[in-house]
Parts: sequence; C-alpha cells; structure tokens
Amino acid sequence: MLINELIRGHSADSYLDANRLEELSGQYADAAHKLTVDDQKAIAKEAAALRSKYGVNSLLARENLNKLAKKYPDSFSYKLPATGDWDQELNTALHDFAKKYGLENKGYGRDVLAVYLHQVANGILPWPKVNKAATPTVPTTKTTTKTEPGKKTPTTPEKPTKDKANEEMKPTPSNSSADQKRKAIVEFAKRFLGRIPYCMDSKIKTMKLDPNNPPEYMDCSDFSSSVYLTILNVYIGGTTSDQIHRGIKVDHQNLRSRGNYKNLKLGDLILFDWGSAGKTKFRVDHVGIYIGDGEFIHEHGRAQTRDEMKNDHKPSHNVTIDKLNAN
Repeated sequence: MLINELIRGHSADSYLDANRLEELSGQYADAAHKLTVDDQKAIAKEAAALRSKYGVNSLLARENLNKLAKKYPDSFSYKLPATGDWDQELNTALHDFAKKYGLENKGYGRDVLAVYLHQVANGILPWPKVNKAATPTVPTTKTTTKTEPGKKTPTTPEKPTKDKANEEMKPTPSNSSADQKRKAIVEFAKRFLGRIPYCMDSKIKTMKLDPNNPPEYMDCSDFSSSVYLTILNVYIGGTTSDQIHRGIKVDHQNLRSRGNYKNLKLGDLILFDWGSAGKTKFRVDHVGIYIGDGEFIHEHGRAQTRDEMKNDHKPSHNVTIDKLNAN
C-alpha cells in the first residue's frame, strides 16, 4: 500500500508505524472474514491514529496547506480556516496541490494526497518537484610530473568524500541493475554472520540494519525482511506467511533431490516447511536468502524467549550459511 511506503520514508523511525499499519491491515481483514474475534472498530481506530500523525486528518491538512502558502506564496494562495472537517474548500485546495505536484489523474485517494502534502509542507519531499537530470561529466586532463632520478613522485592522498559505514547502509540506487541489487542483498546479509542470536521474541521486528550495531536478536523472517528493507527500501512483510506471497514462485522440485539450482538467483527467498516433514499440505515456517552455489543464509535457532536465547550457546543458532540439500 502506497500510504505505508510514504510513511516508511518519513523519518528514521517511521518504519515502526508503517510495520504496525501492515499488521493492523491484516488483523482487520481477518476480523472482517470472521477468522478472529478481534474488534474491528478498535483496529480501525488505532490505524486512524497512526495515519493521523503523518497528515491524514482535516486539521493537519489545513495547517499544511496554509504552511505551503506561507512558504511559497508565488505557487500557493491558500488561506483555510484552522478548524473544520473535510469540506469542499479543503478538498479543492488539496486537489490543487495534487495538480501542481504532478499527482493528478494517478488514482490516489484523499489519504495518500494528504500524506504527500504533509511531507512537502514539512520539507521531507522537495518543492518544486524535480526530476534530477544526469550530472554532466567534466572532462579530465592528464598531467605528468618529471622527477629527478632517485626521487619518488609525490602523491596526494585521496580525500574521503563520505563516511563508508553510513554509505553502505543506504538503499541501493533505484537505477541499479537487478543483478547489482541481488548481489548487494547477499553481501549485506553476510555481514551479520554469527552476529545476531536467534530468538522468537516479537519485541524486535523488521528494521533498518546497521552492521556496526546489530540488534540483540532476531527471528528468521524479520532478518530477511530487514535485509530487504535496508538494501532495497522495500517491506516484504515480517512473517513467513507474508513473504511467501511476495515475488514470483519458481520451480523448486529438484532443489533437494538433485541439487538443481538453475532456477534460483542471488537474493531469492527460500521458504521451508520444517514442521510437517511433508506429511501435510505445505505450511511455511522458515525462510532464508539464497546466496548461490546451493547455499542460503538465514537466522536459525530454537529460543522462544530472551532467557532461552541467553542460555543457548550453539554457534548455529545465529545468522548462518547452510546447504539447501541438507535442509
């Protein structure tokens, strides 16, 4: 859902609210289909409160439109009352903003437009909207320096332009090739080998991972989801039952019996049914990331609580690499 992706990019911690909105959406759908006894009104109320923080309410929309008019008087001339529900005047101003920001005729609803408005008014998205042109390449000329015999040519050390650690944590550019993105997923996941103990405790969920400060623990699906989120800025869901419905299914019949991995590519999700041992219909309960040569990297273990994790000293109950034909 676009609104969740916009919220996810709002700030460093807003992914937590986006994750919660994903969960609430699933809970609401289950309740609507009578799969749970959850209170639909309570779910909807919590979701509305979260979206409200990011611009989806009439008062904040009015404030944001007036803020735009004050910051950019040559582009906007809104002067809306500070109070009031959604009305024709507010809707007209919102759609005027959408037209000027290039969002018209894209099928976006009022809530999505309100989040775009909130981000533009508060400097999270730029105004005016610009498409960055390619930076022209400046020709370089080679120079040679003559030195006296026996003397070394003086060299000037390269000046670092960015902090390497921070640069590596940024998502891959959207114009990177598919192969580059797949390779980045694998290389990044490997940086956590043996560094994140396994635990099913649900307090730590999908997050932007920092190799210099790995989380205290994770489970399998949150690790794979966090790798994708950090590298691609895409949320694939925080559970195996979410992730099995993302992407495109590939033929897997020969993976174990013949070791035929021709259909797999770097970064593919490998989903397992370890619980039923093939005795019942496939029920996904584990996930890993394919890294090539018949191997996958995954967060693996048995601990259900932090106390169990602290008493579990097996090296394999961590981020590890294993062979597909052995699982």
